Amino acid sequence: MAQDLPEIRARLASFRRGLRLRFLWAGTARLLTAGVLAVLCLVALDWAVHADDRTARGVLLVVALGILAAVARRALLKPLSLGMSDEDLALAVEAAHPQLQDRLISAVQLSRGADPAFNSPALAARALDEALEACRPLSFEKAVRLPAQGRWTGYALATSVLFALLAWSSPDFRTGLARLLYDRPWPSQYSLEVSEVPASLGQGEDLAVTARLLPGSRRPSRVVLHARAAGGESEVLMPLQADEAYAGVLEHLDAEVTLWVTAGDFRSREYSVRVLEKPLVRSFQLTVTPPDYTGKAPETLPPNSGHLRALRGSTVRITGTSSKPLAACSLKFAKRSVPLTVGEKGGFFGEFRLEETDNYVVVLEDTEKLKASHPISYQVSVIKDQEPFVRILKPGRDLQLVPTAKVPLLAEIQDDWGLGKASLAATLNRSTPQEIKQSLPLMEAPAAKDVRGPLKQAMTWDLAPLKREPGSQLRYRAEALDLDTVSGPNLGVSQEYGITIVSREDLEQHLQKLIEEIVSDLTRSKGDARKARADLEVLVAAPKDPGREASAANLALTLGRLGQALQQTSESVGAVQELIAMNGLDNAQRDALLKGAREGLDGIVQQRLPAVAEQTRAGARGEAAAWPAALEGQAEVVRQIEAVLKALEGTADLSAFLQRLERMIEQSKHIKDRMTREGGT
Repeated sequence: MAQDLPEIRARLASFRRGLRLRFLWAGTARLLTAGVLAVLCLVALDWAVHADDRTARGVLLVVALGILAAVARRALLKPLSLGMSDEDLALAVEAAHPQLQDRLISAVQLSRGADPAFNSPALAARALDEALEACRPLSFEKAVRLPAQGRWTGYALATSVLFALLAWSSPDFRTGLARLLYDRPWPSQYSLEVSEVPASLGQGEDLAVTARLLPGSRRPSRVVLHARAAGGESEVLMPLQADEAYAGVLEHLDAEVTLWVTAGDFRSREYSVRVLEKPLVRSFQLTVTPPDYTGKAPETLPPNSGHLRALRGSTVRITGTSSKPLAACSLKFAKRSVPLTVGEKGGFFGEFRLEETDNYVVVLEDTEKLKASHPISYQVSVIKDQEPFVRILKPGRDLQLVPTAKVPLLAEIQDDWGLGKASLAATLNRSTPQEIKQSLPLMEAPAAKDVRGPLKQAMTWDLAPLKREPGSQLRYRAEALDLDTVSGPNLGVSQEYGITIVSREDLEQHLQKLIEEIVSDLTRSKGDARKARADLEVLVAAPKDPGREASAANLALTLGRLGQALQQTSESVGAVQELIAMNGLDNAQRDALLKGAREGLDGIVQQRLPAVAEQTRAGARGEAAAWPAALEGQAEVVRQIEAVLKALEGTADLSAFLQRLERMIEQSKHIKDRMTREGGT
């Protein structure tokens, strides 16, 4: 039965080949899976950290190859190097099929040629036949449990498909594969465009840098502006602004700087910026020339005095020098700019006219287009030429006058920069739709331009040429023009006063009423004077009164108020005198009475009452000799008031007599005219 042994050996050999193929398939699948995963991990790690150092990438590659070698040794070399003799395979089959009961291994061992001395050939043949008969229905391949080659095949297929898809669709992945062997840069994940950076900048200025995110780029979480100067490097964060732009500022640059922008894996090129000295005003001087009408000479201000206060229309000339040669220079106001002429070696000059209050700065621009930073602001205060101040001193009040009155006028005129002409303006028939304005010369222009005043101009205004009827109304005022040729001439106007044209009879009645009012005021003042004398007598009679000084002080105040009342009465008497004179009602006797009344009142106010008040205070302080003089003085005050009253009463009687006399004259004239017309004598 030895011829059946080759069948067993053939099945064992086939079993051996199958095992080796399955080991090779499963090991290759595992190695391929590990290789693909290793490549994917290497590319992902390189992409995440951007390992630009070639040595670092070489170390990673060596580590990956070491891992693959370990996988190959375990999954391929070790299984394929296993010893698989017929006895080993028979034992494996026996272990998987216990029902063989060692018949297969016995047959394999007997087939090697058993010793005839110990084994019977017949017995050996029988054992081989039994082993062959027992093995025929059995499967040797199931005798050994091999790695799950189907699962690893799936792994290998899946990783291979993933690798192929990445290599086909991702340029970054292809770049990562190439970087495993070659020194090739990664394509940037972030892409920004840096705005134009100036090649030069003025000293102390801020440098603003903008970087705009390009389409398709990832948005970085942090954008940094780097600056390198002689003092070292610095960083400035660039926050996100509108329109996908990042902005950063380097403040107050004072030395040359090199800058660049980074964002993730992006790094811009480097920009060099020079820092240049800016032009500065070294010195300047202003000369102010007032307008011609003032007649004033030009005034040169102290050096570097830029603040101005001058008359509107003045011309200002500026001359100065700068620290660098200039390409342009100007004076910048709030609403205008005045160009200046540039001279050699940084000089500049020019002029401008003052129109309104403003501020200005000197703007310098050098040949490198740099401008001075933070120039000093100077204030310009423009003085307006005011209108003349005009007032009528005399008569300075409303009047009642006859048609032939002559009005003495006294006007005071004053101006800030020079007077022109002045006039008296009278308005007639103001209540009618058409009014007539008559101007009378008051003052002509002075010869010198710097006459400012105050000037007092007098004139007599004759109302007769106006031919006004009783009941007419006039308004008059004084007007003056200055010499302003810039924004004038300016007109100054006094307070306006009125004149009522009355008949002679009405005027006499008015005078009578005024005198009666004066008499009433004087009568009241006489009563106050007598009461003051009674209070004085009380003080004299009580020398030990503790409140004597206080009572004396109150009496002095009473005397002061009495003096003020008498002063007003004196002014009223003067007004009556002026009214009589203006209307041509002069009468020697009445004039003498009025003059005496006014002189008496002025004497009381200026001499008597102040003396009595001082003597009263002296007596209160203990000077007993002052009391008799005080009592006599106060008695004299009462007597003088009574004398004035008597004089005024005489003027009233005289006025009534004059009125009757005038009426008689008028009546006689009327009778004479009628008789003449009738032919009588």
